[in-house]
Amino acid sequence: MDKKLFKKGTAYLEKKDPVLKKIIQQAEDFPIIRQDNYFQALCESIISQQLAAKAAEAICRRFLAYFAGKLDPQTVDQTSPEDLRGLGLSQSKVRYIKDLAHCCLTDKVKLAELDSLSDQEVIGQLVQVKGIGKWTAEIFLIFGMGRMDILPADDLGIKKAIQALYRLPELPVPAMVQEMGENWLPYRTIAALYLWKSLNNT
Repeated sequence: MDKKLFKKGTAYLEKKDPVLKKIIQQAEDFPIIRQDNYFQALCESIISQQLAAKAAEAICRRFLAYFAGKLDPQTVDQTSPEDLRGLGLSQSKVRYIKDLAHCCLTDKVKLAELDSLSDQEVIGQLVQVKGIGKWTAEIFLIFGMGRMDILPADDLGIKKAIQALYRLPELPVPAMVQEMGENWLPYRTIAALYLWKSLNNT
């Protein structure tokens, strides 16, 4: 995610949305988001599913330390399920990460080609993997690839932030989140980051 483009996006959102403007001005700048190792980013996305942030971070640290810089599809494919379970992964997440490795090795998912694909094409490839749904693919597009216009409309944190900031009587449904997101085009990723950030300030 280019720093200049990020600054341009925040300035745009400040003009378009006074609620986001307040959050942006109160928050620190975000670091540039993007990972060079897409396989690692996807593994971390799977590990983090349905876990509190601290728990996910702890398991991710153990996972990365176990592979000691040699985290790739072939190595994961050759690692026993028992060893992966010993790192704190649930049985289902072991299956998901194993399937991710298999899909990469068989070119069902072509990580080297993802940069040339549209957001929807990336999602289309990734949801072929067991355990990777639209939400996980969207999180990868944000934190793994640094794409600028992603709004995970099904994300509970996003919905809670919108409800609180815009003083809604109940959680917005995904269709409403998407409708509100039209005002943030083409910088919906930046809006999502600040929405998540706002949860720590309430």
